[in-house]
Amino acid sequence: MQIANTTTLIKQDPETFLIWNVQILDKNILEKIFKESLSSTWEVDCDLDTFIHFEKQPFDHEIPFRHILKNQEDIGNWITSVFQNDTSINTLIPTIAQDKSGRILMQAWVNENALLSALQSGNGTYFSRSRNKLWIKGEESGHFQKNLIWEVLETKSVTLIYHTDQIGAACHTGEYSCFFREMKAWEDSSLIKL
Repeated sequence: MQIANTTTLIKQDPETFLIWNVQILDKNILEKIFKESLSSTWEVDCDLDTFIHFEKQPFDHEIPFRHILKNQEDIGNWITSVFQNDTSINTLIPTIAQDKSGRILMQAWVNENALLSALQSGNGTYFSRSRNKLWIKGEESGHFQKNLIWEVLETKSVTLIYHTDQIGAACHTGEYSCFFREMKAWEDSSLIKL
């Protein structure tokens, strides 16, 4: 399996579907975490660079600060605070799209312009690192992410979660979610379609 050097690990409670931790990791660290927790369920996205580890949040784990941005003013103020007042954050923020049932659809990145575009249009908007430009999910396929509810998750870093109504498939492969394979082992032969 050709796993990217930098990977995203999403920890999600298997019962409540609450995302309780997001980490950007080197693939060697992720492999170690994976091998130490084979008894739990893991899913991998279509690009092999984002992993969901279904695990209950340990009682001794730092409780993340989370809040829902309730209106356009709250969202605008948050964007301003992140990009103009917080020097500890990079210019790209990991962003997770999750449908209203709790299913994680995809993980991508946003910059300030992507956030401002999403705020204005109400559609899931991201920044493509490979194309170096904004993209609106569904702009070409018609599979838009609509009616966004913005949730900010803060642990050691900031993650944005778009709770969304997904129109059609979220994944470019045609699958509803980019996480359509379960991992049983670190080798690619272990990928099982859900």
